[in-house]
Amino acid sequence: MWSRLVRPAVISSSVWRSLFTMRLKTNEFQCLFTDGLNGIAELFEKHQHELRIAGGAVRDLLAGKRPEDVDFATTATPEEMKCMFQAAGIRMINNKGEKHGTITAR
Repeated sequence: MWSRLVRPAVISSSVWRSLFTMRLKTNEFQCLFTDGLNGIAELFEKHQHELRIAGGAVRDLLAGKRPEDVDFATTATPEEMKCMFQAAGIRMINNKGEKHGTITAR
């Protein structure tokens, strides 16, 4: 399931020349895939939304460090995420970021 979520995006050949791909198979990367994280990923997949690791976690992984927390980018709207989390019994905390499109699930 995660192979579909972490596969490289298709990029036009003019842009591709200035980019490179790095495959993450480190212990730090593998440690992220806890039962909780896999459950969240399955929830987004069930509702047909993309989910990508983003932000500081990507920076830490590329630097060979284990991330303290993991942020995601998704195609789901904040309202869609709230409905999915509530239906699945996933607790949401710190709703201050919601006006900026951020939902924090615990």
